[in-house]
Amino acid sequence: MAEKTSQDGLEKLGFFPSTDSHVTALRAVNDEMKSNGLYLTDQGIHDVLAARQGALARQARLQWSLDMTEKLLARAAVSPYAEQDHLAQVISDWFEVILYIQNQTTDFVADEDLVKAVSDYYDNYCGGDIELLRGKAADRILANYKLKRDLTQGAYEQPGRANTFDDELPAPPKEEPPLTLRPEDFHRNVFAVREPDAVSEPDAVSDNPVPADGSATTFADASGHSEAPSEQRTARHVLANRKEASDAQAHALLRLFQRELTQYVGEGATSVSERTGRGIFASIRYTLTLAEDKDAPIERRFYTGQKRLLTLLESAEKDLRYLLANRIRTPLETYYDTLTRELPEFFRLYDAQYRAHETPSLMDYPLANEMGNLTGVIYIREYLRRLRIETEYARRVSDDFCCAMVLAYGRKYDMDIRPVPVNLFDILMVQAFAVALLYDSRHMDIAGIWGEGGGKPEISQWLLPHGDFMDLLADLTEMTDDDRREHLVRVSQAACVFPGASSPEVTAYALLFAEQWTGVFEQAVQNKCPENLILFKANLAPPVIAAEPEYFVEENPMPDTEYRDLIEKLSAAESLQAQHVLIRERVHSRRDLLDILDEDFWMTGEKEAFLATFSDEERALLEKEEESEPQPGKD
Repeated sequence: MAEKTSQDGLEKLGFFPSTDSHVTALRAVNDEMKSNGLYLTDQGIHDVLAARQGALARQARLQWSLDMTEKLLARAAVSPYAEQDHLAQVISDWFEVILYIQNQTTDFVADEDLVKAVSDYYDNYCGGDIELLRGKAADRILANYKLKRDLTQGAYEQPGRANTFDDELPAPPKEEPPLTLRPEDFHRNVFAVREPDAVSEPDAVSDNPVPADGSATTFADASGHSEAPSEQRTARHVLANRKEASDAQAHALLRLFQRELTQYVGEGATSVSERTGRGIFASIRYTLTLAEDKDAPIERRFYTGQKRLLTLLESAEKDLRYLLANRIRTPLETYYDTLTRELPEFFRLYDAQYRAHETPSLMDYPLANEMGNLTGVIYIREYLRRLRIETEYARRVSDDFCCAMVLAYGRKYDMDIRPVPVNLFDILMVQAFAVALLYDSRHMDIAGIWGEGGGKPEISQWLLPHGDFMDLLADLTEMTDDDRREHLVRVSQAACVFPGASSPEVTAYALLFAEQWTGVFEQAVQNKCPENLILFKANLAPPVIAAEPEYFVEENPMPDTEYRDLIEKLSAAESLQAQHVLIRERVHSRRDLLDILDEDFWMTGEKEAFLATFSDEERALLEKEEESEPQPGKD
C-alpha cells in the first residue's frame, strides 16, 4: 500500500494528534462491550488511537469522527479470529486496509459498507490472515467497487477453490462523440448557500476587555475601589484575551470545517484524502475573506462570503457573455483561445463550493496592466473586467484597423505574430500615444486620432512613413527631462479620453497604462531609440541606389560623437532596411563606411546583405580605399 507522510497544516484543528476527548469517547463504547465478550484494555485504547493517527498520516487522509473506529471495535470483538490480547492489533490492521481502499476508490463510500466488506473478508475468505486481507482480499473489494457490485461479493469463497468471482472489467462501452458546444453554451457552478446555525458562535469576550487601542483599563479590588493596573498585569490580561479569542476562532473554524466535510461526502462517510481536506479548508478560508464584515462570527462570515462569491460569479458571467458577443476580429490566436475556450472552461470546471480558491483554467492572453497574485472568482472577475475595458477601446476602431495594427506589429519584429501572446490594447494604445504626439506637434486636435464626426479613424492616420516622425522625435530629444515628461503626460492623457465609456474606470485603466508608457518612452528617448516604440507604414519603398556614388562626396570623416550616435542607432535598428537608410543618409565618407563595416553590431548575413546593394562604382571606390594607407580609427 502506498504510504505518505504529510502533516503540515491542520494539526491545530485536532485532525492528527489524539486528544483526551478521543480517549473518553472510545472508552465509553468499550465499557459497553465488556459484558458481551472481547474489549480493549486502557493500554489497548491508547494503542488503537495511536495506530489510527499513524495510519491516517501514512495514507494521507483526514478523519473528523471516531464513528468508524467505534464500528471496527464492535465488529472485531465478535470476530472468530480476534483474541483479547490481539484485539487492538486487529482493529488497527482493519483500519489501515480501509484507508487504503478509500484512497483507491472515492471519499463517498459509506463507513458501514467498508467495515462490513473488510470484516467479512477477514472472517471468511482470509480465515484471519491479515496479509491475505491486505493483498488479494483488498484487490477483490476494489474490483467489486469498479464493477459496481456489492463490496462483500466473494467474501464467503475459499482461496484456491473454484469460485464465481469475476474480477475482469467488462469491455468499455463505445464512446459517443462529444457534443459540439458553442462558446456561449456554458454555465457557472450554482449551489444553495446554507444559512448559519440558529445559535451562532459568540465572539470571545472577557470580563475585563482591553481596548483595541491598547490603552490601560482599571480593575476593581475586593473593597470596590479601582486602581490603575501594573504593566505586568495589563500585559497578562492582553495575552489572556488574545488567547481566548484565538481559541474561540479556532473552535468555530473547526466546527465549520467539519460541517463542510460532512456536507461534501454525504451521510455515512467520515474520511477524506488529506489533499481533499486541505483543498476544502483552503476554500473555506478563501470564502471567509469575501465577507465584508470581518468581525462577524465565522459561520455568518462564511454565509455572506458564499453569497458574495455567487454574486461575483454572476457578474463575471455577464462580462464574458458581453465579450463573446463583442469579440474582436484579430489574428491573435491566444485572444480567441482564451475567449472561446479557456474562459468558458473556467465556468464549467470552477467548484465554487469546495474549491473556491482554485483557478481551473489558464488564460494565455495577457492583459496590458498586470494583475496581482489573485485566484479563484476574484481573479476571473478582475480579468474579465479589465478585458472588457480593453475591448471598449478596441471597439473605437474597426476590425480591419485592429488586424492592420497587429500585422504591422509583426512586421516590426519580423515574425509571425499570430501565435504569440501579445496584447491588442497594448499595441493600439502605444501607437495612439505616438500619433497623438504627432498631432500635438502639428497643432491638431488630439481627439482626432479616434476619428472625426463620430466616425472611426483610417489606418492611414496611424501608420505613417518613418520620416513623418523624425522632426517630432528630434524635438523631444532636445527637451529637458522635466519638460519632456510633462509633455508626454499631457499628450498621453489626452489620448486616453473616452467620452462614451461605460464607466469612469475605463478611462482610469487607460491612464494607468499611459503612466507606464510614459516611463518606457522617456527611457527610449534617453537611449536615442524612441522610434522603436512606433509602428510605421508598410511596404516602404527601398532606397534608390544612384548610378553614381553621390553619398561619398564628403571625404572628411564625421565627428566622433556623431559617429557613436550613428552606431547606437544602427545597433537598435528594427530591420535591415532601416540600417541601410541610416547609412545612406548619414555617411558621406568612405573612411566612415569602412569603420562601420568593421563594427561588431552586425548580425550574421547583415553585412553581406548591405554590400549586395552597392553599385559597381561604389564597390570600386571601396576597394581603392581599402588598398590605401589606413587612417586612425575612431575612439
